Amino acid sequence: MKGLLKIVICCAVLLSCTGAAAGTFAADTSGGGSAGADSAGLKIGDYILMGKYNDQPILWRFVDEDEIGKLILSDKILCKKIFGGNNFWEESSLRTWLNSTVAEGDVKWEIGRLYSTVTKPFDEETGFLNEDNFTLRERRTMKTVSQWTMLPKEHLGLATNGKNNAYNAVKGIYPGNPRDGGGGKIYFDISEIPGVYSGAAYEISDTVFLLDEMQIYRIWKNFGTVMAKSTEESNYSSPYYLRTPTDYEESCTAIDYVGNYCISGYGGVRPAFYLNTDNAEILSGSGTAEEPYVLNGKKKDGISVYCNGWELAFDQPPVMENDRVLVPMRAICEALGAQVSWDGGTQTVTATKGDTVITLQIGRQSMIKNGKIIVLDTAAKLVGDRTLVPVRAVSE
Repeated sequence: MKGLLKIVICCAVLLSCTGAAAGTFAADTSGGGSAGADSAGLKIGDYILMGKYNDQPILWRFVDEDEIGKLILSDKILCKKIFGGNNFWEESSLRTWLNSTVAEGDVKWEIGRLYSTVTKPFDEETGFLNEDNFTLRERRTMKTVSQWTMLPKEHLGLATNGKNNAYNAVKGIYPGNPRDGGGGKIYFDISEIPGVYSGAAYEISDTVFLLDEMQIYRIWKNFGTVMAKSTEESNYSSPYYLRTPTDYEESCTAIDYVGNYCISGYGGVRPAFYLNTDNAEILSGSGTAEEPYVLNGKKKDGISVYCNGWELAFDQPPVMENDRVLVPMRAICEALGAQVSWDGGTQTVTATKGDTVITLQIGRQSMIKNGKIIVLDTAAKLVGDRTLVPVRAVSE
């Protein structure tokens, strides 16, 4: 069985069929190993083509390498959005959208107040990582990483770096009367950031994110500029968000039209991610802006299983049985928030989520859901000490 087996699941077995309860599982049985060039050989400054947004290919650039890995940044500002209902990155609509695979119309997060300059409200498009924009293999090139992120004054108690003050991007105030051009705020220059970028921070995990000040500083050191053009206004540089909050409600630090450091309540979105070089390969190209490297995720031997667009990790690999993909039940159930127990005496596995209980017995070609028998295509089986079940069993 080759190609991509995709099963859209209404998770009545474990979850109610609403909102986040609905899921998508996919099993990639193509295998085949990798035929492309090694992405570990990328050089800072190289251009990369991968994914799309608004049906337009996204041009990325390898802009820096640090202790986390190779930092990949969108070469242009993709759109304009509000940050969210406040200036807290963890709760921002923008962070949720950038890391979301949901389909259009399934958006549940807060969209905040709208501005006339917003390209499109969050609830009128898919999540940024939806399969309309990135294939499963393309998403495999992105690492989920933990990074230090500054905290706004309302959340200083979350700090884990021993500091209790909020970072302030304002260096001072221009002297004089505002009527004469005085009274305006003076922001730190990008060159000053290493000496002043300090405050209460904690680590938070993301796959796609906005830059922070130290990432911007290193890009400035590498290229001498941090300016970017917009895909919507191709002849002009545009402002874009960073993810660092300021003391001003709904405001975050940003880069302005001419590449200066500032603060903003709304602005452009220039996403970034860290490259998973173990899973990425170069298919073609020379790395220039005119002929960028075309990047994709490596094919893998065996079977890869995805839940809501993200590959699941198993301590027992999935197997094929009678042209059906069998997967470890505990891993699938726990990915959906269910509790799993095992009775060795009867060789029965039980999964519980809320008021829903299912049981499967090894060797029986059926499962029981809340007392109702459901016939399976293939019986559950033991491989090693793991119970493997057909994916269809989860979907039913």
